[in-house]
Amino acid sequence: MEYVMPVWDEKTGRNKVIQIENRSIRYYNKAFSKKNIMTLDTTTFDVRAGKVTMDADISNAYIRGEGVSYSKRLLLGGYSSFIHIVDISYESQTDVILDKSRRALMNCPLDYIHGVRLPITKLTPSWIRLLKNHSIFLICIKPKTVESLLSIPWGRILEAAFPKRMMFVLDPDIETENEKGLKEIEQAWSRLITRFSINSFMEISSFTNDLPLLFLKRMGLYPHKGSFDSGSDADYFMYEKNDPMKNKYIAPAIIVQKGEILKAGTSWYLDNKKGKELKYIIPEQLLSIENIHRYQIERSKFS
Repeated sequence: MEYVMPVWDEKTGRNKVIQIENRSIRYYNKAFSKKNIMTLDTTTFDVRAGKVTMDADISNAYIRGEGVSYSKRLLLGGYSSFIHIVDISYESQTDVILDKSRRALMNCPLDYIHGVRLPITKLTPSWIRLLKNHSIFLICIKPKTVESLLSIPWGRILEAAFPKRMMFVLDPDIETENEKGLKEIEQAWSRLITRFSINSFMEISSFTNDLPLLFLKRMGLYPHKGSFDSGSDADYFMYEKNDPMKNKYIAPAIIVQKGEILKAGTSWYLDNKKGKELKYIIPEQLLSIENIHRYQIERSKFS
């Protein structure tokens, strides 16, 4: 189905018109578009792009038989995709743990990628090569001291990741003796990022927050997810404008994932709806020159 509709673009902070074609978003130009293309009336809705978050529990929810309700909760929060963080303690466990997670998410209606959380003291080039073969491009590290960060052979780690620009981020739940210790770790990590040109992002404060556009660009999820730019999947959420909570949206009235309706009103349409693991993303592929050395968002801008 092909149609156009007005939406709200978070990136620019203004309304725009997009065209949906073959489950994707494409640039709309009225002068060159088909004359009889349908226009979807969204005057009573605020239409927002699907968001992306990190999540560490969804595969366990599916194993417990609670996966559908867990997925609905993510969708009601405005998320059309997620990064599933998996804990792995030893390199020898990698194949088994990732296979278990992938089997658990086979029927998940949202798209996702896998990231891993590793003990930094066991981070080695061979483990990086194994993760690369599994199409894992996000690694959360949880150093307890500055020394543990500095002891890693980062040059060899990045060589093992080549040609992929794997993303390394500090785990948001780092445990230190005091706030000063955490600050010292963050400062040391910032210096390492600059010294070795590590693909990273410095502002992940929680596994439940929305991931900003700069992170999605560094991760390679942009433009597929998180925006209304041309080339994005047709993931969008429609909120009623007459919501009694005004801008504090409780739940979307309509949820569309890659051009297919997942929810309309109080009805869900999740039967046979399966998301997919996005294994072929390319980190930093569309990162602009001005963002190459940006590792956090500027508060005065939208992205």
